[in-house]
Amino acid sequence: MDSPINISTLSAVEDILLRNPSYAATFVIGGHVNGLTEWKTKDGRSLKEIENSEDN
Repeated sequence: MDSPINISTLSAVEDILLRNPSYAATFVIGGHVNGLTEWKTKDGRSLKEIENSEDN
């Protein structure tokens, strides 16, 4: 089976589905991080902020 990652360019060559935002952030950064606080919009809002604002 071919790898979904091109090692020479460190890019995904196919879609990779990860179970939650923290797994995705860890995959990208290469270490443990909280995806709810690390993923941000262009205007700087975190995923956690967006989720909290939708609950209210």
